[in-house]
Amino acid sequence: MHGTSNNVPEQRRRWREYVERVKAEALRRPLEVLERVAGIPPERLDGRGHPCPNPRCPDGPGRDRFSVINTQTGAVHCRRCCTSSVPGGGAADCIDAVKWMHGVSFPEAIRLIGDHFGIDPPDAPPPASVARPSGGPAAPAAANAGGARAPRDASGKPSGRRTASGIGHPSGKTFPTAEVAIAALDRRMAREGCRHVAQWPYLDAAGEHVASVVRYDRPTPPDAAKPDKTFRPVSRHPDGWRIGDPPGPWPLYTPPQPDGTPQPAAEQLAARPDDPVFVVEGEKCADAAARCGLLAVAAAHGANAAGKTDWSPLAGRDVVILADHDDAGNTGAEAYAKAAHDAGAASVRIVDAVRLQAFWKHDPQRASANDPELLQAIAAELPAGYDIADMEAECKDDDERHGLREAITEAALHTDPWTPPPPPTPPAESAPPAREPIIHTMADIEPQTIRWLWQDRIALGRLTAVVGAPGIGKSFLICDWAARVSSGRPWPDGAPCPRGDVLILSAEDDPADTLRPRLEAAGADLTRVHFLAGVTDRDADGQPRQRSLSLDDLAAIERALQKFPETRMLTIDPIGSYLGGYTDAHRENEVRDRLQPLNELARRYDVAVVLVMHRRKAGGRFADDLAMGSRAFTAIARAVYHVCGDRGDHQRRLFVPGKHNLAPTTPGLAFRIVGEPGKVARVVWDETPIDMTADEALAAEHDAPARHKRNAAAQWLQERLANGPVPVENILEEARGCGFSEKTIRRAGKALGLRRRKDGFDGGWVWSLPDAPTGDDGSDRDP
Repeated sequence: MHGTSNNVPEQRRRWREYVERVKAEALRRPLEVLERVAGIPPERLDGRGHPCPNPRCPDGPGRDRFSVINTQTGAVHCRRCCTSSVPGGGAADCIDAVKWMHGVSFPEAIRLIGDHFGIDPPDAPPPASVARPSGGPAAPAAANAGGARAPRDASGKPSGRRTASGIGHPSGKTFPTAEVAIAALDRRMAREGCRHVAQWPYLDAAGEHVASVVRYDRPTPPDAAKPDKTFRPVSRHPDGWRIGDPPGPWPLYTPPQPDGTPQPAAEQLAARPDDPVFVVEGEKCADAAARCGLLAVAAAHGANAAGKTDWSPLAGRDVVILADHDDAGNTGAEAYAKAAHDAGAASVRIVDAVRLQAFWKHDPQRASANDPELLQAIAAELPAGYDIADMEAECKDDDERHGLREAITEAALHTDPWTPPPPPTPPAESAPPAREPIIHTMADIEPQTIRWLWQDRIALGRLTAVVGAPGIGKSFLICDWAARVSSGRPWPDGAPCPRGDVLILSAEDDPADTLRPRLEAAGADLTRVHFLAGVTDRDADGQPRQRSLSLDDLAAIERALQKFPETRMLTIDPIGSYLGGYTDAHRENEVRDRLQPLNELARRYDVAVVLVMHRRKAGGRFADDLAMGSRAFTAIARAVYHVCGDRGDHQRRLFVPGKHNLAPTTPGLAFRIVGEPGKVARVVWDETPIDMTADEALAAEHDAPARHKRNAAAQWLQERLANGPVPVENILEEARGCGFSEKTIRRAGKALGLRRRKDGFDGGWVWSLPDAPTGDDGSDRDP
């Protein structure tokens, strides 16, 4: 995270851009915002009357007056509060619905919507002046029915930002009861396709209900061995119930009494002072252990969060940890053992699922002797994650549960007490620091000359970027270059081309019907051109698979270079398709993290890497700034070239230089894509170079429409003034009727060299053609 900027105008600008971007996305998909962000069930989006979510509605929230009247814009309408006579009334949209349903301010609603669409806010906090743009109602920031106002600081602003999940953050929405909080959580999880399966209450030492954990099952394939489950907490805070963890440590979970009455851990442990306490992973396992007659407890969030629980009730007790049958269970058991030991437990033992099975269903004598063959055989049979709940589920009646209890007790008695590991040995004082700077004195560095694939244009061991609009001919250009490198033919300007292999990564052109025909038409040696189609790896089940390639697979690209050691050029078309799914092409630090390893790979193998890039639609003064994505692309590339059309010849393409860090700027070139009907086209280069840079080509491209308009205006002026002088006032009025602005007409007149004079002493200004007779005073001033 970058530091917060003190430049308030800059903060405001960035936040306004962020707000406009989020607002545009929300208004483009309003029903998705209403359903998934505001939490309005789909059945309420049918345009009929439903409870109004506005807490300041004159009829009060909950009256059947709310409806969605426009499914294209998501306009929210209430017959009473959406009027100019009601504070905050007027046309409401999906953003207002998010404010009302979550009880938040406009910036908070924008952040919730931005989180949903994956739009990151600026690093600096929103300045006080950032408010809802004009044109919509200033909806109140109070909670909807059943909720409470989001916490505020002394200035009345929200005290924190909700995360995308809304869990454990100080600005989370509050609810009057646990049941209302869980109901809201159920609605949120249902939007993700999750089903409420179970919930477990947590009581503090006084027996007060302070938290609950709710289990949800995600959508799971029918052939899955177990459902894909997830857990969400709700907890009591000073201002109400929230979705998230409690403000302090969690109490230990203890199963309810046989009649379903919850009982705090302290009371249950006090009622059975001589029984060992069995610590299991998860509330479901604690319930299963209790049904077997064991005194069981569990910690919230599983073994990975042992530090979030208050373990003090275990002081002075004999504790047995029942570990699940997997690596996470073994790791978690160690964490539980340490927590119980630190809390003052009299003894701690860890019993894994394999030993429990040995004592329960196999040979207790061999199990007590730690027979390795028996334990290995059982371990191979048990499924991953096997736990006490699975064992209890196998019991058909209470007698079998009693037998399981006896086996667990026996296994615990034959397990050595757990002892904490010794503290790590501190490093010797003479040990070097973890990080040392790598320094090379310039006098010790051997100078090297730059090696060129195309003299003064494309360097070996470096990155070169080619930028152009879609369809302008970049892929044709790459095929022409690949043909020259693979065959050793000279470059278009006559420079020699070292012969070698070419490795092509192309996400948009098919190798069979597009790339190979173009390469053949260009005269390539096809035995030296190689298409990298993807990579092979293994899926979650260990089965081999093929998948598309990205810069995450740089090792695979390196192996391809090793397989073809004479590779001279690697092309990536377009580079944006190979960044990987988690890289934002507009964030400079993320792009640099991706391209720097590729740059090092180019250096190691002395390969020219050509990055093909699309051009953004927005205009600009500098051509390199038009490359799609972050400026890091063109910053890391040592040379940037642009492909654009020729305004004077629509069949001609210009190949013009942008920046170049390694050599003087070279002249531009021109080419055409030619081909007879029914045959594959190819690139044909013009012999004459072009004395033009990419910036100049861009300026000419942008000036062409204005120049065309000026020429048309000049022709119109010549025809209008052919019969003699005309008052300027008449000319400008007639010109506007013909679609010419005053500015264009005046520029056209200046280019024609029109004469301007006053028509008599009291007359107005008139214009005439240069060869027309002058007036009495010959005045040439502008009216």
